[in-house]
Amino acid sequence: MPISAILKKKVLLERLKMHEWEDFEVKAAKNEVPKSAWETVSSFSNTEGGNLVFGIKDNGGGKFEITGVENVEKLQNDFLSTLRGEKFNIQLSSKAHILDFDGKKVLLFHINSMPRNCKPIYFGGDIRNTYIRRGSGDYKCSREEVNRMLREASEFSSDSMILEGYGVKDIDSKTVSEYKNLLELRLPESLFHKLKTAELLMKLGCLKVNPVSGKEELTMAGLLVFGKEDSIRSRFPAYEFDIYLIRSREKGFPDIRWDDRKIYEVNLFQTFYEAMNYIKSKVEIPFMMEPDNITRTENVPIVIAMREALVNVLIHRDYFDNTQARMRIFNDRIETYNAGAAPKTVEEIISNEATAPRNPLIAKLFRMVGFAETAGSGMLKIFSAWKQLNYKTPVIDNNVANYYFKMTFPMEEKRSVIKLVPGQHQVGTKSGPSRDQVGTKLGLSSESLEILKCCVQPRSMVEIMSLFQLNNRTKFRNKYIVPLIDDGLLELTVPDKPNSSKQKYVTTDKGKKVIS
Repeated sequence: MPISAILKKKVLLERLKMHEWEDFEVKAAKNEVPKSAWETVSSFSNTEGGNLVFGIKDNGGGKFEITGVENVEKLQNDFLSTLRGEKFNIQLSSKAHILDFDGKKVLLFHINSMPRNCKPIYFGGDIRNTYIRRGSGDYKCSREEVNRMLREASEFSSDSMILEGYGVKDIDSKTVSEYKNLLELRLPESLFHKLKTAELLMKLGCLKVNPVSGKEELTMAGLLVFGKEDSIRSRFPAYEFDIYLIRSREKGFPDIRWDDRKIYEVNLFQTFYEAMNYIKSKVEIPFMMEPDNITRTENVPIVIAMREALVNVLIHRDYFDNTQARMRIFNDRIETYNAGAAPKTVEEIISNEATAPRNPLIAKLFRMVGFAETAGSGMLKIFSAWKQLNYKTPVIDNNVANYYFKMTFPMEEKRSVIKLVPGQHQVGTKSGPSRDQVGTKLGLSSESLEILKCCVQPRSMVEIMSLFQLNNRTKFRNKYIVPLIDDGLLELTVPDKPNSSKQKYVTTDKGKKVIS
């Protein structure tokens, strides 16, 4: 039996010992493809992909029985031909892996997550048969969830869409004036700052002629970035951004929900200024000088990271969703949360893969005046700044099923702890440090060292996770894989396509030195 098949069998057996699967589903499917399989295909396609296994029976209570399928070739052909047929609203594809367990044949199919512009994926010609994956189950989407997918798939869902009934009268003149001043400083050759309000908004894509009415009307970006408070609220009632200062509760005062709360209901340009000033007043900013050694600068790592985090919330948020966007400042961490999961995987986000912002025009308006970085580099700045602070790596929770994006910024420094094991030499002796000591000096846990050992030969995420009998891919990736990649100890085998179904991870030469 090929090594790949043996490895898949081992991984499958390990997965059967787990209790909750976000990306794994088993079906008995002894003689035919069960109807429930189509729900799983839909849910995997609409969420983050996964593996569907035929020939294993779920007996409940975490007990599974390998029963096998009787006619492997027929069941395989039936399943694949249905994916390629008219069962689903678009043609799907998969590859079958046949595994043999003492004569009992098991079929494994990997279902890919589909691009945003293809969703929702449903079956039977009925869009109500749209499912998403939550934990270990397939759940039928609500009308709101289906509409959200349709909106994201539509070219008219972007922030360049025209808002009927909203025009220059809904623009805050003070904001436009301040924006023009920044444009003059940043792009003096553009002469944008010399244009009248309506002309400037037209040039920026914030004001367009409605082809139906013939009137000049604001785009979504124009209203959100430059609009008056009442005008914005009339179209986007939940657009506010909140900041909570939560420190007393963390110090043993559970009855205090928060120490301070700021609610920003002005346009996004003003929100950025006001929120950023508040954040700087609540985080410790070290004293640093400009190169002239005369002027103090606040352009320090923690400010850079928080600025990019705030911008990330404002330009990637789904403003059609009624969920409040927020930032929470604790004693030991800072959290940001906004509605709208990113269309990219966590690996693509962290590796600075080209992004497709939910609101590209808002992102452009922010970049023009220096509020945001060029596409994709903002996240890189966040991780770089946090690393300079020697804090633990930020954690990303890109929750596609529940439609939110959350980042946690630990404010706890990485510790260099040296484990002294009987019989081992301490650092500085003639024999030098042990392998464990080298690893812990780099801030590596024993689990991270085991991952580096495992990945001397390229391994997939599932293969690595099986070593620890863990099943939450997002938590595992953020806790172990991302820090190892950040430190240059682990790398992707398909770096140009982080979301590739063939993606594996391999220990770098630097990582090999740690474990050698």
